[in-house]
Amino acid sequence: MEIIHKVWNWIWDDTFLYVKLPIILAAGFKLVVFFVGVIRNYRDNKSLFPYYNHGATKKARKFFIRTKCQNVDPSDEINLKSSFDFAAKEDLLKFFLNKVFKGKRSSNQFYLILGDSGMGKTTFMLNLFSRYNTIIRSLFSREKINLLPLGLDKESLKSEIQKIKDPNNTIILLDGFDEAPYILHEDIVSEFDSLIEMVKNFRTVLITCRTHYFSSEKEEPNELKVKKFNTEGNGYHSVKKMYVSPFEDKDVTKYINKSFGVFRFKQKKIARKIIKKTDDLLFRPMLLSYIHELVREKKQEYKNRIDIYEVLVVAWINREANKYPEDEKHIFESHLAFFTYEICKYIYNNYSVNGLYVPLEEIDRLSKEFQIDLNKIELKSRSLLNRNSKGSYKFSHKSIFEFILAYLAYENRSQNDEHCRIHYKLKEFDQAIVYFEEMVYSSRLDFKLPEVYGRYDGANKELLKKVLKEKGKSGKKSKKKIKWIDDMIYKLE
Repeated sequence: MEIIHKVWNWIWDDTFLYVKLPIILAAGFKLVVFFVGVIRNYRDNKSLFPYYNHGATKKARKFFIRTKCQNVDPSDEINLKSSFDFAAKEDLLKFFLNKVFKGKRSSNQFYLILGDSGMGKTTFMLNLFSRYNTIIRSLFSREKINLLPLGLDKESLKSEIQKIKDPNNTIILLDGFDEAPYILHEDIVSEFDSLIEMVKNFRTVLITCRTHYFSSEKEEPNELKVKKFNTEGNGYHSVKKMYVSPFEDKDVTKYINKSFGVFRFKQKKIARKIIKKTDDLLFRPMLLSYIHELVREKKQEYKNRIDIYEVLVVAWINREANKYPEDEKHIFESHLAFFTYEICKYIYNNYSVNGLYVPLEEIDRLSKEFQIDLNKIELKSRSLLNRNSKGSYKFSHKSIFEFILAYLAYENRSQNDEHCRIHYKLKEFDQAIVYFEEMVYSSRLDFKLPEVYGRYDGANKELLKKVLKEKGKSGKKSKKKIKWIDDMIYKLE
């Protein structure tokens, strides 16, 4: 009792109102925020298991800059930043939380969120899910929310959707229609209709997709084959399309401040210089999320996306190699690089079955072949490899896979008279073909990445360098254009 009395006397004195009360309130607020965060993490991890890991969801919330949408496709503009001039923009979180999910049901049941590679579609979906999936809402509302990745095989996706109870009172978020492994390019429209048929009984349906996954704007979904009942309209539901807006200058500034904190003035200054040099490239949230690596490599001149992706891959390999003694670093770098190449090749060869994932047994086999200790590989934060709870691995973003695939195709192509042949059907991956063509037009002779020739095709190296010097004039940018003869043969004209 004496101790309690002393504590009480210490608290309740002349300084209580002016000094101690504000401190107690601030500490109490911090404590509440901490416990709310712990509970939110627990609920999110439980609800998103096994498809989204704790590190991904935590990072998505921590560095989230509110996603905006617009009524016109920003990729129609030559420069992303110029898309702000005539676009009507809206905060996506507010739109769904305050308008679509709140109050009476809207006649709009289906929404398609379109965005270019790396524009933050998955990050938005994770934050939308987390904001809606609160304890208070679960106690006082019948309506629930579910988030599923569409990078599953069709049977697994059907099974997961069928497990959801009471779909009429459930919002379903479906992330990455372009990552569905079972869809052939010629079947995109029919498979979209099939997906809608699977989820037509849900209260609200949100689907994200890469903008140019559909061959043209005319092919993008509009009127659906789902009839309306007791609503106004022409008898059939339509899908409301929304385009993700690129970051504005103020968004980039917010992200830099969040990433580097208050007092790292030098790093923030370097980051701003890099962003200024790269024009609109870093207005894509995914690329901006690797600003730490780009700041470390500040001497690098970034002319296009392939320069940036190369730095990201090399920085990741170097960071992992730093865990080893000096005399082992170079060997490990080579092993990790070829381990990564083989993962990329496996995904390419098995995409129709496994999508972007590599099963644990395959990862184990490759890790033994390349002497990689998986327990030492960091799979959090800015790692280029992620692992789900089932032990399957995937690249942190589809565009990382597509860049490496383009690099493998570029390094392994062969020359025959006027034609060049590659060994991968890149047109099945729209961003991979973009990166490959960037490499051809830049006439790159050397990469910082470990050379593919070292393991796959040493005899072809000098021939390819000779061809590049003739075609690209020793590293100068070629003015010729690629003409594709078929999926794997092209020529410059």
